[in-house]
Amino acid sequence: TILISCATVTRVVMAPPNIPGATYVGSETCSQCHENVTKGFHTATHARLKAPGDNAKNICCETCHGAASDYYSEEVHAKGRDIGVKAGMVIPDEKLCIKCHNSESPNHKGFDFAKAKKEIDHSNPEKKKK
Repeated sequence: TILISCATVTRVVMAPPNIPGATYVGSETCSQCHENVTKGFHTATHARLKAPGDNAKNICCETCHGAASDYYSEEVHAKGRDIGVKAGMVIPDEKLCIKCHNSESPNHKGFDFAKAKKEIDHSNPEKKKK
């Protein structure tokens, strides 16, 4: 038996949330406005996740939040998170996370969603500065 995890491979290891009609914009696009969130992300385990296809290169953020073409614009962001969600942005929940972090994935047994969410939470990076 060969055991692998997202930390040990650089190939496709999961399929991002499907947002019909949306395309990937890439993490560089996200970092233009969210540098406070993305600046240390390139070394995170989740940064190594990849999706299939030429359109899915460097989609670190979109691996969990879904393809951003319909929600990344300033117009949508200026209206708030709820409008972003209506435009297709995925707010990762336990159901999404356990697609990878489950009992069939030997490196993630005992996954505690509440604890993990606190560790990776970046919903309001300004709060963490205080």
